[in-house]
Amino acid sequence: MIIKANLIETGKYMHIRGKKIYVETHGNPKNNPVLYLHGGPGESCYDFSYHQAERLKGALFVIMIDQRGVCRSEEITEDEAFGLKDLIEDCEELKKVLQIEKWSVIGHSFGGYLALLYASKYPSSIEKIIFEGPTFDFALTSRALLQKTGDLLKKYGKELAVEECVAYVSSNSSSEELLEAYIRLSTELEEKRMEIYNYKEDETDESLYSDEEWEVFSNRSKIHFDRLKLEGALDSHS
Repeated sequence: MIIKANLIETGKYMHIRGKKIYVETHGNPKNNPVLYLHGGPGESCYDFSYHQAERLKGALFVIMIDQRGVCRSEEITEDEAFGLKDLIEDCEELKKVLQIEKWSVIGHSFGGYLALLYASKYPSSIEKIIFEGPTFDFALTSRALLQKTGDLLKKYGKELAVEECVAYVSSNSSSEELLEAYIRLSTELEEKRMEIYNYKEDETDESLYSDEEWEVFSNRSKIHFDRLKLEGALDSHS
C-alpha cells in the first residue's frame, strides 16, 4: 500500500491497553458513532479514510483505527503474547475511552470476522453491524493466506518459516490457530508483508472505462432515494 506522506498523520495516538493505537475520528461526536474495522489482518484503515471519511462525516461520527501492531499503531514485539482477543478488547476499551455507550461497526473482510466476534462477546456495545465483503470461513481463508505467505517467504529465502507455513496449511488446526499462525508468520516478511494481498504482477495506468463512463459512476454517488424502514415487530399483520 502506498501512503502519501501528507496524509499519514491525520489522526492521533491513543494509549489503549498498554499500546499506542492510531485512531482517526471524523464528524461531530454528537452524531451516531460508527467504528470501522479494516481487513487483512494488517491492511490499515488508510484506504477507507481516504475514500469514505468526507462522505460519511456529515451524518456520522466515524472512528477508524489501525489495529494493534498494524501500520501506524505500535508494533507487537516477538516475545509479546497476542491473539484475536486482544483486538476485541482494544475495541471495547477504545469505546470506553471515547465515552461512547453504544456504537455501530463496519467490518471489511477480516474486519467483518472481527466485528462478529466483538458483537458475540459484547452484544450490548453494538447498535448495528455492516459486513463489507466479510470473511467468515477463516480456516479456508487462513490456509490461502498461509500458502501465499509461504511462497513469499521462500522467494525471500526464509526457509524455516516456509516449512511452518506448509505444515499449517495441511494441518487440522482450528480457525483461530490458523489465523494466529498467519499473523505471526507473515510478520517475517517485514516490509514485504503487503505483497501477500497483491495478486497483480504488472501495474498499469490503463482503465477499462472511458472518461465519460467514470463521470457516470461519480454522479451515481450523488443520487439519493427515500428510504423505507420496515419493522416487523410493529406490523399488526405479522
